[in-house]
Amino acid sequence: MIKVYLVYGDTEFYEYGAEICTFGVFSNLLQAEKAKKEKEDEYFQNEIKRDFPEVSKRSQVKFKIMEIEVDKVIDEILGGYSE
Repeated sequence: MIKVYLVYGDTEFYEYGAEICTFGVFSNLLQAEKAKKEKEDEYFQNEIKRDFPEVSKRSQVKFKIMEIEVDKVIDEILGGYSE
């Protein structure tokens, strides 16, 4: 069974709402972890440059990695917001 790793996360750091973004699909976990860290760092740096940042610590920017089997139907919710 072949697996890939989807890197994704909610880039809406405000109180309400969600904006789920995908950052890549990788063939090994090490590459996925590296990409996840790079995107978390990038989003944190961009957020703290704003006039009114919603995050103050790097640990507040947390993205995820999902392991997915190739050629297998799945039904996964990546995230979101609804009322």
